[in-house]
Amino acid sequence: MPLQPVCRPAVVLPVRRDNPAMRNLLVWAGGALLAALVACSPALDWRLARLDAPAAELLLPCKPDRGSRPVELVGQKLEMSMVGCEAAGQVFAVSWVVVPQGVVPGDVLRHWQRATLAHLHAPADAAQGAAGFVPAGAIPLPEAVRLAASGQRADGTPLQFDAAWFLRRQGEQTLALHAVVLSNQRNSAVVDNFFSNIQLK
Repeated sequence: MPLQPVCRPAVVLPVRRDNPAMRNLLVWAGGALLAALVACSPALDWRLARLDAPAAELLLPCKPDRGSRPVELVGQKLEMSMVGCEAAGQVFAVSWVVVPQGVVPGDVLRHWQRATLAHLHAPADAAQGAAGFVPAGAIPLPEAVRLAASGQRADGTPLQFDAAWFLRRQGEQTLALHAVVLSNQRNSAVVDNFFSNIQLK
C-alpha cells in the first residue's frame, strides 16, 4: 500500500547528529513535550524517511535526527539506533537493535516493552490493552503489539503515549524495532498516520 500522509509529504533533508533533541529521544522515549496539535497543523510537515538498516520507510512530521547509544536488554548490552523528531510538542521515534545470537526474539520485545512502560511510569495494567501489531514484512509473533497508555515524565507531569514493538528479518539478522509517539494529549489522526505508514522493505 502506498504511503498516505495526512498532510503534504516533503523530501527528507540531511539530518543533524548529536544535537540536544536527539539526546532526549535516546533516553528510551524521553524529551520535553508541549501541547499536541491537530494532524494538519502547519507545524506538522509530513515527509518520507528511508532507513537502510532496517530497510524501511516511514512518515515523520518533522525533520528527522538520527543517533545511537548502548542499552541493556535481556541482560546484554546492545547498540540501539534511532531516528526521530519533535514537532508541535510531540515526539515521534523508531528505534531498533539486532537480536543477539541465541536470544529468543520474543523475549527482546517483552523486555523492551517492560523497560519502556517502567521508564514512562505507565500503570501496572497498561500492557493489558495491547493489540497485535505486525506491519507488512514483520515477523508475526504474539509479542509484536501496539498499545496506548498514560504515563509520567521524570518530573511527575503527565503524558500520553502510543508504542509498538515488532520484529523483522533482514539478511542473516533479526531486528527488534520500537515505534513511539509521546504527547501531552493524544491526537488519534496524527498517531494513526504515523503507525499506519511504517513500511518494511
